[in-house]
Amino acid sequence: MNKPGDLDASTNPIRPTSPSNHISPDNSVKDAKELLWKQYALHVDLYKTYLDIVLKVDAFYCVTTGGILSYFFSKVSADSQITPHVIKHVLWFPILVSALLILIFIYGLVTLRVMRKEVFGIRDKLDLETAPELNILGALLFLSSLMMIIVVCGLVYLLRKY
Repeated sequence: MNKPGDLDASTNPIRPTSPSNHISPDNSVKDAKELLWKQYALHVDLYKTYLDIVLKVDAFYCVTTGGILSYFFSKVSADSQITPHVIKHVLWFPILVSALLILIFIYGLVTLRVMRKEVFGIRDKLDLETAPELNILGALLFLSSLMMIIVVCGLVYLLRKY
């Protein structure tokens, strides 16, 4: 029994097909359209998934950074000196996470151009009038990166101050 994705004699491009399972030009056009629809659906699903992931990562980032800053400021005494000197190093975690996420989001922005070009190319081949606007994800990635850059600057300021 063939597993999904296994090639058999009818779908293997290397083996010649017998006359009984010869693909007519009409079938190949239908197969090409079906493949385009599957690619289009995959891109739309990926877009929705990426948008969901970015929103969840942003929420996680805000919650953890807020919690760490809350802990940090609770340990700062009235005369602006940190009680134990080691506590200021807790700020390194959000700085490193921010730097990593900034790199990931910028990479996402770069690859989004390719995905957008592909989606609009498939849209044109399928003669559709509209396609999902992927620049919304790009704007969210850009704004998230900008927010994290601002937070990193603030955290570095706190590290230098204390």
